Amino acid sequence: MFGLKLFTFISTVHYAVLVQIDNVSNIKVTASGKCITFSKVMNVFPIIGQKQCIRKCLQNRKCKSVNYRKKQLNCELIAAKQGESGTSLVLDLECDYIEMENQPQELAGSCKATSCKVECVPLSSGKPFCVYGKCPTSWQLNGEKKYCFVKNSLKWQAAKDSCIWMDGYLLEIESEAEQTWIQNKTSGDRWWIGGTDEESEGTFIWVHSNTTLNYTNWLQGEPSNGDTGENCLEMLTEGVWNDKNCDSSTYYICEKKTFQ
Repeated sequence: MFGLKLFTFISTVHYAVLVQIDNVSNIKVTASGKCITFSKVMNVFPIIGQKQCIRKCLQNRKCKSVNYRKKQLNCELIAAKQGESGTSLVLDLECDYIEMENQPQELAGSCKATSCKVECVPLSSGKPFCVYGKCPTSWQLNGEKKYCFVKNSLKWQAAKDSCIWMDGYLLEIESEAEQTWIQNKTSGDRWWIGGTDEESEGTFIWVHSNTTLNYTNWLQGEPSNGDTGENCLEMLTEGVWNDKNCDSSTYYICEKKTFQ
């Protein structure tokens, strides 16, 4: 009985989403009866509708166009569009080639690109969210790393995902020299950095590199875990570290290697 109820619930939600998407109009097919050739198709989704295909592309910041294969109901996400190097349009009567420019943005889902000052992308939770696709200011170079200081308050997981969509990761401070440089850039604000003890209480790791913290700069008496389960690492206004509830929202710092 529980299984039947769960199936009914999922089916109802799925139907509601499909109805919402089907009600969207103004889809613009760039070239009917043609497909774009491109050596690196990002992803293929089988057995979905044309509007669902466009939705998948709109939710992916790297996707510029799709091939929708009408006979197989297959959707190919493509990180290029007609005219770019390595692309060409070929005759294929069972295919529609569709570029994302001027498509109805409500297809992106609950996070509409028109309501995002940044970009609408699916996070690891599966929910669309407004995050940055590129550093909103500029990457700042220090040695073999570069850093992005984002003054947009997000929960820790959303900040982590946002850094990934910038081709980076939440900051991992590895030395006193790096701490000093970061501290001089961030004095007066609070920032998420990439440490967590969610897997093993009391043992903080850098989530990107999956390594323990060889260098630390804890505030006296921290980490304390608090009364609400403080499993994520923040840097306070004076530069010292504190464990904090991951569902709190604050600024965050991304980093990546200079060769990225």
